[in-house]
Amino acid sequence: MKIFYNSIYDSKNVAHNNQSIFQYITHGTKQEKKGPVDSLVGIDRERFSFYLENRNNPRALLDAINFFEGLHGTDNNGDFWLGEGYEQIIPKSAIPRIKTEALPELKATNNKLCLSSRSYVSYTSKGGVAFACAVGKQNLMLASTESAFWLESGRGATKDYKEMFSTVSVIGGLIRDSINGLYWTPKADVRQALANVGIKPGKFSISVDGEERTYYLYEDGRVDTEKVALNLVDRYNRMNFLKGHSVGDEVTVFGRKYKIDEDGHIHVPTENFWVSGEFNTK
Repeated sequence: MKIFYNSIYDSKNVAHNNQSIFQYITHGTKQEKKGPVDSLVGIDRERFSFYLENRNNPRALLDAINFFEGLHGTDNNGDFWLGEGYEQIIPKSAIPRIKTEALPELKATNNKLCLSSRSYVSYTSKGGVAFACAVGKQNLMLASTESAFWLESGRGATKDYKEMFSTVSVIGGLIRDSINGLYWTPKADVRQALANVGIKPGKFSISVDGEERTYYLYEDGRVDTEKVALNLVDRYNRMNFLKGHSVGDEVTVFGRKYKIDEDGHIHVPTENFWVSGEFNTK
């Protein structure tokens, strides 16, 4: 993996911290262990192998934590661990803060949200608090390193944090092509979360590494996949409306009116069929 030094992190004191920890791991004895790295007492040096190989590469350390596909977290001392059984440990003091001002904004353009995996984006709440979020192939979340720093600050689940969490949770679910999780989220909250990144009711898409998923957002916050929407088009095209209607009557599907023909059918196109989420077929 190629590492890009693009100044997304604050490198202040990182080199000093790395040198202190390195000396501690490689030369310290139990009697000699002092200072801010006392938390490392008794830990097998092999568990620091990744850190030691990358102690001069803060971006590699950041990415290892934020894009790790498996169990990970922080221990009682705030140090980061990766893998079930704490296979790898990265000292907290070796991890820089991510500079949100250096990140692209989490925003859609023309109802299209385009993202790249293993990258960082910035989400700014209505209260003006910027959060560094990590984009995975199948997920979007507050970067784990930033989450640990946030919790350590004692600020907890503030209004800004809750807004960010709700927004990235909705986007993350749609990245996974799953609207099932949205059923447990109030539709008004879904609509607001999408509005927070610039997505308006209608056809929209979310792509990661060019793999695009298309959805339709109703005015009330309901979301359908493209497959579900096309199934509805097919359903209404196959229906016979002469039961309860007359030839020439109009019914509304996805906000557009269609006249009933002599066979009792309407003809909804399979492209550009959406005007709104309105249906009136009675």
